[in-house]
Amino acid sequence: MKKLIRRIIPLSILNKYRRHIIVKQFEKYYAYDKKLFIKHTNILYQDTQLKCIGKIVHTYHVIEKGLTMPDMKPGFGKDRMILLINECLNYQRKYDNNKIQFLHALGVIEEYNRVHSEINFTIDKELQSKIDVLLEKAKHIPFVEQIITRRDVYFVSHNAPFDKFSESRKSVRNFEGKIELTQISKTIELAQNTPSACNRQPSRVHIIENSE
Repeated sequence: MKKLIRRIIPLSILNKYRRHIIVKQFEKYYAYDKKLFIKHTNILYQDTQLKCIGKIVHTYHVIEKGLTMPDMKPGFGKDRMILLINECLNYQRKYDNNKIQFLHALGVIEEYNRVHSEINFTIDKELQSKIDVLLEKAKHIPFVEQIITRRDVYFVSHNAPFDKFSESRKSVRNFEGKIELTQISKTIELAQNTPSACNRQPSRVHIIENSE
């Protein structure tokens, strides 16, 4: 039957029909993706616990990065801190206060407060008031601190069994000293052994030596 249809109907019409079917299928996929986006996006609504946690994590990560800076600017991130505190207060009223991400956010806020106290910097009054209100309501605040380490400590497990070596790894955001281009090249060569889909190794590395 299909062969007969191909003989009777011109190829241009068949191709046009195929395109019509494909477009209809795509419209169905677009509608499905749109439905998922509207349901789960944090942009339109923050109406679930998971969305609130997502906003909190996204916001406290910015503050954490600021705290790692060797030349941290005292009083930085006031607007971000107020946003984070408001998100935490909103979460505190609605949901389980034992969620690990929420507790970590409290720890980051407390660390921000502690670091500024240690350098005798007076935080903006509005921000300090909000910090005090939030932390007073908290049942438990985990201790959070940016880690400072040394080369000999960081590499102490480099010849250990893989499980111990893996557990010793931490992200290093700032470091003293200079990295040579040959070291970067060697690192990239080693990273090419990282598993990838069908061993295609699709990643690309761009090395920029000029900060301008």
